Amino acid sequence: MDIKDYGDIRLGEYEPGNGTNYKAVACRWNYAGYMNALGRVSDGWLVINCNNQKAYLFQKEDYFADDYIQEKLGGFPRDYPFFGDLVRELIGRK
Repeated sequence: MDIKDYGDIRLGEYEPGNGTNYKAVACRWNYAGYMNALGRVSDGWLVINCNNQKAYLFQKEDYFADDYIQEKLGGFPRDYPFFGDLVRELIGRK
């Protein structure tokens, strides 16, 4: 697993040996205003699944199991726990 930390932006790549190269980008989110349908997220991470171009804004503290990450960022069941491990490492939620 390779994580590049540029402060508020982190890039992650993981090739666990199952034939897939997982990639994700995370950007720190600290906007405190109301965001209509998204509600209010004052501290969290915007995570982008580079394998399918889906993104989701995760709260800093929140439920964070593989099935939840898959529901929000997509992927196949065979991609987990690998992609889940990458996302957790990327945003410091090990």
